[in-house]
This record gives sequence, C-alpha cells and structure tokens, in this order.
Amino acid sequence: MSPRHGHQVHQHCFACGDAPGGLGLRFTATNDGAVEATFSCAARYQGYDDMLHGGVISTLLDAAMTHCLLAAGVVAVTTELVVKFRRPLRPGIDARISAVIKKNYNRLYLTAAQVTQENRVVAKADGKFFAGSHDNE
Repeated sequence: MSPRHGHQVHQHCFACGDAPGGLGLRFTATNDGAVEATFSCAARYQGYDDMLHGGVISTLLDAAMTHCLLAAGVVAVTTELVVKFRRPLRPGIDARISAVIKKNYNRLYLTAAQVTQENRVVAKADGKFFAGSHDNE
C-alpha cells in the first residue's frame, strides 16, 4: 500500500495533505491492519516552552485513526475524539504515531491511536468515526 493511500481523498488536509505549513504526515499500513507515521516535532508547533501544543497532538491522533480507516477502504469523519495526555511531547525529537480499528458497527467505527516518543507513550486517543453522508439531516 502506498504511504499516501488517502491523499486523493483530502489533499488539502492540514495533517497529511500538501497544505502550506501543514504537518506533512505520511502514513504506512502495517501487516496487522494498523497504520503508522513518524513526525519530526518541530519547535514551531509548541504551546508552552519545550512541549508541543495539545491541539497538534490531538490532530496527530485523529489523522492516524482516519488513515487507519482509509487503509481499510473506509472514508469516514470523526464524530468523537477522546484524548488522554500522559506526558509532554518534546520538540526536536521524532515521534511515532500509530492507530488501529477496534470495532465496526455497520457505519460506525471505533478506533484507537497513540503517540510515542523515545519508546514512551505521550498521548492516547479513542475515536468514533461515521462512514456515511456528511450532510445534516
């Protein structure tokens, strides 16, 4: 599978598209159905000194879960994202982002993701994604 398997779906995405100033994530699928990417934690994404902004970390987790679904051939949108921050994500040290699909209920998908840095979990998330119409009904 191509590292840019979902690129055509959202090429202007801040997380993984070609958007100027974006995060530049490139996910690859693993043999067990997960996806993973490496993120070079640039200092420009800091919130407080010497730690990346929690919104950036949340974006990393959300993007990983989205790409896990894309790797399975599912286009879906986030309906719920629950993030647990465990320790600071430091600038200047690469981080690893990974995600898996936990369950599928028809068009509702339950996913999980984590960010690690130096082999320590920095943040985890559980997500719910809906594969269907994006219109309000």
